[in-house]
Amino acid sequence: MRLALLPQRIALLLAASLVIEGKAADVGDVGRDALPDLSSLSLQQLSAVKVTSVSKRQQKLSQVAAAVYVISREEIHRSGMTNVADLLRLVPGLTVARIDGSKWGVASRGFNGRFASKLLVLVDGRSVYSPIFSGVYWDMNMPLLDNIERIEVIRGPGGAIWGANAVAGVVDIITRSASEANGIEVTAATGSLERGSIQVQTGGRMGRGPHYRTYLGASTRSALQTSDGRSAQDGWSDVQAGFRVDGVSRNSGWQLEGDLFQNHRGEALSNSPLPENNFSLDTRYGNETGLSGNLAFEWRRRINDTSDLRVNASYDYVNRPEMGFTKAQTSIGSLEVQYHFMAGRHHDVSAGLGDRVVSDNVEEVGLAAFQPSSLQYQTVSAFAQDEIHLLNDGLLLTTGVKIEHDVLSGRQIQPTARALWSPNKRHSAWVSASRAVRTPAFYDHYGNAVIGGMPASPASFNLPVVYIVHGSRTIKEEISKNYELGYRAQLSPTFLVDATGFYTHYENLRTAMPGNMNVVLDPAPYVMFSVLFANLAHGHSEGGELATTWHPVSRWKVSGSYSYLNVHQVIAPEAPDLTRPTIVNAAPAHQFKVQSYWNVSRSVQFDTHLFYASAFSGPDLNNELIIAEHLRLDLRLGWRIKPRWEVSLIGQDLTSRRFLELTPEAFGPATYTGRGFYLKSSWQF
Repeated sequence: MRLALLPQRIALLLAASLVIEGKAADVGDVGRDALPDLSSLSLQQLSAVKVTSVSKRQQKLSQVAAAVYVISREEIHRSGMTNVADLLRLVPGLTVARIDGSKWGVASRGFNGRFASKLLVLVDGRSVYSPIFSGVYWDMNMPLLDNIERIEVIRGPGGAIWGANAVAGVVDIITRSASEANGIEVTAATGSLERGSIQVQTGGRMGRGPHYRTYLGASTRSALQTSDGRSAQDGWSDVQAGFRVDGVSRNSGWQLEGDLFQNHRGEALSNSPLPENNFSLDTRYGNETGLSGNLAFEWRRRINDTSDLRVNASYDYVNRPEMGFTKAQTSIGSLEVQYHFMAGRHHDVSAGLGDRVVSDNVEEVGLAAFQPSSLQYQTVSAFAQDEIHLLNDGLLLTTGVKIEHDVLSGRQIQPTARALWSPNKRHSAWVSASRAVRTPAFYDHYGNAVIGGMPASPASFNLPVVYIVHGSRTIKEEISKNYELGYRAQLSPTFLVDATGFYTHYENLRTAMPGNMNVVLDPAPYVMFSVLFANLAHGHSEGGELATTWHPVSRWKVSGSYSYLNVHQVIAPEAPDLTRPTIVNAAPAHQFKVQSYWNVSRSVQFDTHLFYASAFSGPDLNNELIIAEHLRLDLRLGWRIKPRWEVSLIGQDLTSRRFLELTPEAFGPATYTGRGFYLKSSWQF
């Protein structure tokens, strides 16, 4: 991790800080905004926070019949995290685990893994879920943390609004308006795991017209470790740049934003005896470079006091090679129109139409091939929701449905019904019932991939064995039927509680079914054992999440949560022997999380983050690996030296020298993370 170089890098950063601050001081404070006051929100302000992810329109968090958590801009700043995936550790019940230097598994209510398929992730309402393999590339397509206004996380289904793949949760990353950018912002950091990063932003207003913001960021991160303490050679670096423009008039507003990303990743192909590496047991290492970009436009029109119209259009491109596996390219164009209006005194109605065109292309570079190698398809959708206000808003009844149709999955109907009762402003209780679906990815239908192997043995006629999985054109959507209940209360002026219980029944869960066994003679003799995708499992999950916020004094806020999860899968009786689920639970049954934010003085902050996860089974195909329980401690000390200059010292995972959080489903070797330190400095001009 090059710890020997850390003191020199810190000294260099501090020296640069003094030089830049000196130049900034020459400008003067006239017309300049100080760094934002990061004192904690009061509980009254927390309960009045407005969210948009539940209904695609603003609602008070206290009046939402769903399990929603908001990571505020203040919490993002004071978390000490350096990427979106790690930032989601703050969310009650969410499972976050690092797989290697550039890959994470993030899931809500179970089924975690690199290609976690039941969590939909959005950036400003635009999906970044991969249609080829499912899941999310957490090292690409993510905004700078300094540009995020808040992150809204729904724990539970969101299919009635957001559509397919919002089965167990929705993460909506909402970026800051360009109107908040004024002048130049520079952020630099250096440390052990986070070797170095720099971000430069500039913003302002075009005369009396729209506001703008542009940015450029670059970072490099050290490799993690193998089980014996050697470098895993999975370090990575990235460069990203982008812009946002926000315009507003009397009754309308619009925004245009775009981003470009490039990352360079170290990767490894684990010690499986495969024909591509002459059945060697040695791990192969290499490097890959990924590219992606997006462009999005939104237009809003306020028609009158009770109605408004919104139009969204976007284009996304991802080019993601995987060493020895595939080179995958995806292009997505989408258009959505939403109309919101009041029908009478009691009905708050939203309705919308959507059209999405996906073009996938996969080039074989080793272990995987797609037949056909390219696919283009269109998804059309419509949704409607009616929120009925009764008893002077003491009772809210919500019904809604989203209907989607595409060539891969046919027609999908995802309804929801919710009710929220608020006897007073301090207490509310809610219940919901929903149906959500996870649609098959391109890989599920048409992929053929080598997923592992075993050395030669007498049981295999002294020949090595290679396992290959085949997609199925008959594979169906996975279905979840979800039932939730919740309770929120401000029990005192200083104490807030939010509790949720849930039960989910799953149908058509994806399985791996044994197929034929053949002897292949070229390039050298080996036994090929085929595995077929099918929908031969069902199951259920139940659990609960309890989140609390305690605000004893104005300078100190403490948040804590506990979550319990139990997932059970059952193979259908008609399934052949040796049929297995393709994804095990791979999530802890018990999680505790505590965050403390303390303003020691007007210029000094001390923040503590504690995360505990119980032991669980890893996502390996045989369900034999046990991930040990883990207690992670993060500390942050922040010092606002001047109104426009702040320095922070962060220690992450201080309780662990080396720890295995999660393994990949196939190929990659086990990679261990551990404690890290870094120094960060931010300036405004």
